[in-house]
Amino acid sequence: MRYFIGKDGKQLGPFAEEQVRAKLVSGEVSHDDLGWHEGMPEWKPLRTLLAASTPPAFEASRAATSSTPLDSGDFEAPEPSASLAGRGSRLGAYLLDQLIALVLTLPGLWKLLQPFMKDLEAGKAPTPEELLANIAPALPLLIIPLLAFVIVQVVILVKNGQTIGKKMLGIRIVRLDGSNPGFTNVIIMRGILPGLIGGIPMVGPVFSLIDVLLIFREDHRCVHDMIAGTIVVEA
Repeated sequence: MRYFIGKDGKQLGPFAEEQVRAKLVSGEVSHDDLGWHEGMPEWKPLRTLLAASTPPAFEASRAATSSTPLDSGDFEAPEPSASLAGRGSRLGAYLLDQLIALVLTLPGLWKLLQPFMKDLEAGKAPTPEELLANIAPALPLLIIPLLAFVIVQVVILVKNGQTIGKKMLGIRIVRLDGSNPGFTNVIIMRGILPGLIGGIPMVGPVFSLIDVLLIFREDHRCVHDMIAGTIVVEA
């Protein structure tokens, strides 16, 4: 969770919770100063905001750090789109991932079609029976690179919230509080579940279209982002 602090008419942050508590203990900010994090409708005093998990040091420092509280209307919630990944970056990352996958399949496709190149140049397509007869030697060159690519994508997605394309373009997927989304959110809720819905006859194409078009919202969150509770930001 990332916190913003309102003090002396200025907006400070964002800070991790531990940083906010350290500032309270040191007297840099007061318990009456205002705080805010994403999802809150309005600013609240830090003593209220952090009361649920107050450590002893927080209580010990309250008397020494009191100041006149500011009115919550003095501050507006920080604009969340400031660090959002651009729509072009997201599209570019998707296309890069698809291009990498295509390049990895080229040896297998060549192995599959090479015996028929003369026929293809003459405008004669191989029959399904001929393709099936030649698919066995080509299959490892198709499956193994793609499987390795998928494994790498899953690992770095779970670890960093990035695909190879997103890493190349400096963007990543995070939860709304800025934390790493983890396997369930980034793979199942953001990837597999929307994919299954997209495969439903009649309903799926409509869902997929809406999913893509919602990137034009102010926060750039598609349907799969809302399902998973994620957002794509600059890394």
